[in-house]
Amino acid sequence: TRPPTKPFSGIERFINGKWTEIEPKDLSKITQCDAQAWLALQNLLCDPQIRQKYDLSAGGWRSERLLSLRRHLHELLLDQLPPLKTGILRVLDELVLGVLPE
Repeated sequence: TRPPTKPFSGIERFINGKWTEIEPKDLSKITQCDAQAWLALQNLLCDPQIRQKYDLSAGGWRSERLLSLRRHLHELLLDQLPPLKTGILRVLDELVLGVLPE
């Protein structure tokens, strides 16, 4: 909760275990939690052993959910996390084309 003496004046993000007010110039920066979530997802999708166990057949419910993430992969995010360009984007392109490697 917020102290009664300090009025809410903007956007807050949960950083280092507490809510922190974000300056307008920092709105485009991703937080450490967001970065960890994206990198964990990339590791799960790009690991061949996990891909064998996780059915990503084209047109399935799982692939539909993963493809819905594509709209969140914008240039600002990809600039801050360059490994996503070759990892998650490649997997999503393979899902669209229906050519997933075993």
